[in-house]
Amino acid sequence: MDRRKFVKMAGACAAAAIAAPAIFAEGATPGFERIYARTDSKKNPPIPKDKRSSGGLDYIRLDDDADGILFKFPKFADRLKKFKNPSLKLSLGNALENRCSFALFARSAKNGRIFSKLEVVNLFGFQVVRLDIPVSEAAEIENYGLVVTYTPIEVKDANVRKGEPVCFFAESAAKTLGAHAPHLLAYDAQYDVRRAFYGNLRSIDSILPFGWMSGCQTEGLRELAESGDSAAADALKLHLNFFLDDEKGVVFNDPEAHLCENGKFHSVEDFLPFVAIGKLYPNHKSIKMFLDWAEPQIKYLSNKKPADRSLSTEGCYTYAYPLMQIAINRRDAGLAQTALDEICARIERLVAADGGISQNAPANKKPAMRNWGRGIAWFMLGIVQTMRALENSPLKGEKFDGVDLIKKTIADSSKYIKSFQGENGAWSCFIDDEKTLLETSGSVGIAAAFALAAEAGFIDSSYMERAEKTLNWFMDRENIEPDGFSKNVTQSNRIGNAFQRSGYRVIMPISSGLAAQIIAVKRRAGATFS
Repeated sequence: MDRRKFVKMAGACAAAAIAAPAIFAEGATPGFERIYARTDSKKNPPIPKDKRSSGGLDYIRLDDDADGILFKFPKFADRLKKFKNPSLKLSLGNALENRCSFALFARSAKNGRIFSKLEVVNLFGFQVVRLDIPVSEAAEIENYGLVVTYTPIEVKDANVRKGEPVCFFAESAAKTLGAHAPHLLAYDAQYDVRRAFYGNLRSIDSILPFGWMSGCQTEGLRELAESGDSAAADALKLHLNFFLDDEKGVVFNDPEAHLCENGKFHSVEDFLPFVAIGKLYPNHKSIKMFLDWAEPQIKYLSNKKPADRSLSTEGCYTYAYPLMQIAINRRDAGLAQTALDEICARIERLVAADGGISQNAPANKKPAMRNWGRGIAWFMLGIVQTMRALENSPLKGEKFDGVDLIKKTIADSSKYIKSFQGENGAWSCFIDDEKTLLETSGSVGIAAAFALAAEAGFIDSSYMERAEKTLNWFMDRENIEPDGFSKNVTQSNRIGNAFQRSGYRVIMPISSGLAAQIIAVKRRAGATFS
């Protein structure tokens, strides 16, 4: 059976409680309930011919309707009584990559007054957006519904576009991705953060676009599975099988919502999931497709100096690390050396003499985005996990160039990075600039690298204590939604470096996958975390 068909069937079975004719879904963990919306808006209206909705799922289009989209709900006010401190959010799942900036409004269908407003900048596939809804308006919403409208806005320091389709998943998405279909999220204001976190992470609801985003999830789930978490192991298969196809390899959308299949990839940021693919499905044809894509790149770059290449920290985690894992699976020392060379090139170009780490360096130009937290997380996770994989493999006895440099960089960079950690365990978006505010993905990503490096003996055990402090800070309602999505995350940096300093934050559960790696290390050490 086709893996993607299987995962959709599995998702449908898991979502049986929410499929028609049911209209309510109990949360996988106590403390929330989904009240699913219905709309008469046209399903799957035209979009540019070269675009595809996320996961190929049904969608509705907001920007095509000047009056907005009317969402109707079943009677639900009495159901709020089950919560001690009831709260409501309108939840929508993004179905199409969008590089625009606009304001979303949740309005009364009775008289158009505004209940809530949310400024949106750059929507990635599967992004969840939410607007707070006053509980006091529940009776009116029951009778009349909610209307969602949008208005384009100007945003400072963001390289945005204009006029792209604004599409959200249709109600039918509930059969596959329950958290992404339009619904009211009813919850208790005092929800259990850790139970919500686990329930979301270990489900298909935490799905993200294939590549560096979904790879954060698959790496977190893989680490948990390898620490004995059977629920994480099951969720890992769901996440991988959502994209894997026995004939086409991997079927996914690139960052412009273009379909990629039959060995077509977009960039070196596509390959982080191949660590888990290589471990679970070592003979899957997508692995050869990955190598077929990489081979000409490797040949072309083999004689180029690092200064003549455009390099980013992402490549340590999303490219070098998966290459190392595939090399280990194939016992290919040459490919393993290539993985190490990719890291060494980035160390040379991106790590300054004083320890600062830049996210990118264009060919023959100065490095940029110095000390961006998430960029540092990619760098550290990449070099740590690549070395962990090598040290625990049959290739360990081989003589490789660069090993000593990488190990020294792990120790030196860890010492530099820890000096910017806050007393609460978190780091700012740019770790040396507190004005950029605390941010979850960089913080837990760095902490995960600390935990993994300490476990491997690359750095001392005090770094594990630092990682635990970060994890405890992260497990808070400021960072975790009532149904477990992680938030307080900077938007994708594809809309420009300057916007990363703006303080703008989104729901993006990469932080959950990164945090899971800390939890996995704790589990392997015999500690509990629940």
